[in-house]
Amino acid sequence: MSNSIPNIKSYEERIANFSWNIPREELEYSDDGVINIGEYCSDRICRMGKSDKIALIWEGFTGEEKDLPSMICVFLQTRLLTFLKT
Repeated sequence: MSNSIPNIKSYEERIANFSWNIPREELEYSDDGVINIGEYCSDRICRMGKSDKIALIWEGFTGEEKDLPSMICVFLQTRLLTFLKT
C-alpha cells in the first residue's frame, strides 16, 4: 500500500459544500435511471477511448500486485455474466 496524500484536505468543508449534482452530471445519471456499476466503472471508460486506463489494482496475499485496465475488467465481467446466465 502506498503512502499517499489524502485528496480531501478538510472533511468538514467538503461535506458542507457537497452536492450530488456533480457526480450525477459526470455519470450522466438521473433519479429514474438504473444504476449499473459495470457500465459506470468500465464500459463507459472504454467507450471514451480510455480502455487502457487502470481500473483495478489487485493485490495478492503475498503482496504481489497486478494492474488491470478497463478493457480487461469489461472482458471479465462479460465472462462472469455469461457464466451466471448458464
